[in-house]
Amino acid sequence: MKLEKACNLTKGIAEAEETKREARIKPKYFTRIRKMSFSELVYYILHPGKESTRLGLTRFFEMIGKGGIKMSEQAFSKARSHFSHWPFEKMVRETTAEEYRGEDVQTWNGYYLFAIDGTTVALPDKPSLCKAFGGSGRKKDSATASVSILYDIENDWIADAAIDPYPTVERTQAVGHISRLKELGIASQSLVLFDRGYPEAKFLSFLQTNELHFLMRCKRKWNCIVDETQSNDFRLELNQEVSLRVVRVLLPSGETETLITNLFDLPYELFMPLYFRRWPVETKYGILKNKLELCNFTGCSPNAILQDFWVSIHLANIAALAKAEADSAIQASRAGSENKYTYQTNTAQLIGTLKDRFIRACFLRGDRRRCRAIQNIIDEIAYAVSPVRPNRSFWRNPWPRKAKFCFNRRSNI
Repeated sequence: MKLEKACNLTKGIAEAEETKREARIKPKYFTRIRKMSFSELVYYILHPGKESTRLGLTRFFEMIGKGGIKMSEQAFSKARSHFSHWPFEKMVRETTAEEYRGEDVQTWNGYYLFAIDGTTVALPDKPSLCKAFGGSGRKKDSATASVSILYDIENDWIADAAIDPYPTVERTQAVGHISRLKELGIASQSLVLFDRGYPEAKFLSFLQTNELHFLMRCKRKWNCIVDETQSNDFRLELNQEVSLRVVRVLLPSGETETLITNLFDLPYELFMPLYFRRWPVETKYGILKNKLELCNFTGCSPNAILQDFWVSIHLANIAALAKAEADSAIQASRAGSENKYTYQTNTAQLIGTLKDRFIRACFLRGDRRRCRAIQNIIDEIAYAVSPVRPNRSFWRNPWPRKAKFCFNRRSNI
C-alpha cells in the first residue's frame, strides 16, 4: 500500500458520517455547529504534536484556515470526551486489511513473519487511571497499562495492538492477536516469533488448534525433559497433546538458547538467524515510545488514553509506509554509486516531517492537491538519509526509567 492510499483511507474514515455515528457516546452529540466539527477533532487528535493544548489548538486552527477562532482547553477536553477511540482503531484495522489485500506483501519462505511482544506503559498519575487500568509499584498506585503488538517483521507493519489493565498476561493478549490473524485470513500461512514469556502448555495447544506456526524461546526449568535431554535437535510430546521440536543454538556470546517450534521440516541451521529476526519488534517499541511519544499522553481520562494509544499505532504504520517509499527513492537515486554503505531514511527526520505534513495533506480537498502534498512529503524524507551499518550492537539498559514524560510539566513552547 502507498502513502497516498493510506491518506485517502484516513480522510475517508475521519469525515464519514458513519464513523461519527459509531463513535459518539450519545446520539445528540455533534449535531450542532461548533468551533470544531467531529472530523476536525479527529484530525487534531491525529496531529502528533505534543505541545500544550492551547498552543496546539491555535496552530491547528491556523493550519486549517480558521486562524481567528479560539478554543479553551476545557472545551476541547469536553468535546473529545463525547466520542470513543473507535475512529482511530478503525483506521488501524482498515489500513491493515488493505495492506494484506495487496500483492506486494513480503513473506519469509512463504510465511507471513510476525513477532508478538508486550510491554508496560506508564500513565499519568491520576487515581481515575489507576482505577481503570491498575497500578504497578510497591503500593500498586502508579497507573500503568499492559500493551502488546502483533508486528509484521518483513513489512514493518503493526497488524494488531492491545492496551489492557495492568497486569494482563501477555499470552491473553496474544490470543487476541491470533484472532486478528484469522480475521485477516492469513493465520495458517503465518509464522509467529515469541520471547521466553509465552511457553505454556495451554497456549501451545491453542496455537496448534488454530494451525499457527510458531517459534519461541524457553526459560531454563520450563520443562524437565528439555533440561535433561542433551541433544540439540529433538522431538517432544507435551501432555500427549502438542508435538514440539526442541532446538538448542549457540549464541555469539557463548550462551546456549533453547527454542521450541512446530516447524519440523526447517533446516537446523536456519533457526538461530530466524529467531534473531524478532529484534525489530523491540525497535518498533522504541519508535512508539521515543519518537512518537506514546507515553506522552494528551489527556488524563481512560478515553483519552485509548484515543492516544490508537493514534500512535496508526501513525507508526503511516511512518512505515512513508519510509518504504522514501527508501525506494533513495535506492533509485544511488543506483550505480560505489558507496561503502547502503542508505535509508533518517527516522527522526521521517517522524518530524510527518508530524507537520501528513494531517495537512489529509485535510486538503482534491485528489491532485493531496497527491502533490504526499509526494512532497516523500521527497523531503528521502533527502535526509542515514547509512545502514550491519552487525552493530549496543548495550541495553535493563532498568530504564518508566516515565519519560511528566504530564504535569508539559511545555508551552
